[in-house]
Amino acid sequence: MSAVSNRSSMGVITQIALAIYREHRQQLAALNHQLREEQQRLLRLVEADAPVEAGPLRARVEISRQQRLTKPVLIAALGQAGYDTLRVQAAPTACRRLVIEDAPHGAPPVPDRGGPGLRRANE
Repeated sequence: MSAVSNRSSMGVITQIALAIYREHRQQLAALNHQLREEQQRLLRLVEADAPVEAGPLRARVEISRQQRLTKPVLIAALGQAGYDTLRVQAAPTACRRLVIEDAPHGAPPVPDRGGPGLRRANE
């Protein structure tokens, strides 16, 4: 099966689907921000031994230790030359991220993928 015929059997990514996805991402980002703020507020209260209202829920702070191999830690342990060698030997990991953004004003719609005559956005 050719790439063109395979694409035609996939369906089309609609503008509505992209808009819904982007809206959900924005809502999630806002909720994450609110959650982080509330988490920090509650952590401060629990660590200050604030009383918890009587009821089925309890609050406590759990501490876990994690090693972070940061650049300063690695340089302190390996020296700058050792750190540079390690960076060369450890290739970066490719990560995929879906980006939904507004097209430039006045630009004709260009699908990211498609059949003959269509081009990818990064070409």
